[in-house]
Amino acid sequence: MFDLPIIVFKLQGDNNYIELTAEDVSKDNYLNDYIVEGLLEIKAGIYSASKQGFIFETKQIYDFYHQMKNCYDSLDGEVVLENMDLDLSITVSFGKMGRVVITGSYQEYPHINTKLCFEITSNQSYIPDALKNMQNFFDNLRVGCKN
Repeated sequence: MFDLPIIVFKLQGDNNYIELTAEDVSKDNYLNDYIVEGLLEIKAGIYSASKQGFIFETKQIYDFYHQMKNCYDSLDGEVVLENMDLDLSITVSFGKMGRVVITGSYQEYPHINTKLCFEITSNQSYIPDALKNMQNFFDNLRVGCKN
């Protein structure tokens, strides 16, 4: 495989962020996709959440990457990421004058109605690093899975 852990993406704002780090990757033949287990960290103001063992599919991140790249290139639009368990929802909205707003929620246990809802104000200058992280993750995944 490849060296883990690896940052999948980090969406940043003014002293706030959402970061997803891959720590383990396995092939799911039923879904014909790679399942990734990692660390999810959210910091929004004085609120934060951290989940070790967070699970997501690479296809979800791949789609998120391409949608975000299109929005960044056109400086307009909205990108949504929800993981397969629907415990994480992120919406990245690109607005006028370089403004980016990242909203969403994280709910660790679906059967318990405790949820972190967040809004992070950012700008488009942070997006290239997030895109670069995702591209690097997929480049490593492609190379690592051939070995």
